[in-house]
Amino acid sequence: MSKPLYRCITKATNKEAGEGVRYSQNWVFARRGLFKVYEKEIRCGDWIFDTDKIQNAVLYRIRQMLIPGSVLEFTYKDTVYQFGFNPWAHPEKYFSFPIETKKAKMRYSPLSLAVRIFVLILLVYEIIKRFKS
Repeated sequence: MSKPLYRCITKATNKEAGEGVRYSQNWVFARRGLFKVYEKEIRCGDWIFDTDKIQNAVLYRIRQMLIPGSVLEFTYKDTVYQFGFNPWAHPEKYFSFPIETKKAKMRYSPLSLAVRIFVLILLVYEIIKRFKS
């Protein structure tokens, strides 16, 4: 195997089913590993993608709080894959397949939203409890 054109660390999932980018439990259990771009394929762990067969590739530019990042989404053999990248990672410069770039806001899954509300309630409770003491 030849040396990759580019590699970076990623979190990846094939559980989002093309619903766009969002916070969800799927990202908690996402695979972590090296995302490697070769001339004719992309690899992430044991996932190997022939770049000629990648469809509907979209690179979402996102922000988590104030930190920029990106999520690559594409369809491969009827499965939608998403790869999250840090602000300094730019694998798209090395892709040999067409890609659309979009700005996106992160949405929340119902579970993710419920956890955030629960944590906020706990935080408010602790603050009130300390002021009453």
